[in-house]
Amino acid sequence: MNDVICYSRKKFDYRIIDITGDIELEDVNYVKTYIDSNLDEGINSLVLNLERVAYMNNSALSLFIELMEESRRKGTKFYLMNVTPRLDALLIRANIKKYLTILESEELLTEQAKSNDLNAILEESI
Repeated sequence: MNDVICYSRKKFDYRIIDITGDIELEDVNYVKTYIDSNLDEGINSLVLNLERVAYMNNSALSLFIELMEESRRKGTKFYLMNVTPRLDALLIRANIKKYLTILESEELLTEQAKSNDLNAILEESI
């Protein structure tokens, strides 16, 4: 197993999983178990922060598809965030990028969350 490290944090209604290290076959179970153990009630969206992931193989891509399908079944949202150019190229080559929602930065996530909060407040006042 490589030195993959996951860290979970909550921001607004988003569960962000920061992943550090290369994700290979032997790391996928650890990453999946970590994600599953950090999804709690009231979380509407799962965000994988890939800013510190330089490499991943097809096993990691399969995990992303699995997480996306699980999110869809549960009625939650699934995002990848801070995808490096190298990983972006891999997603394109694997022909799965078009199925994923990718956030360029955490700042955009924050703006989206604030906009959603404002929209909810405005709808309540009508």
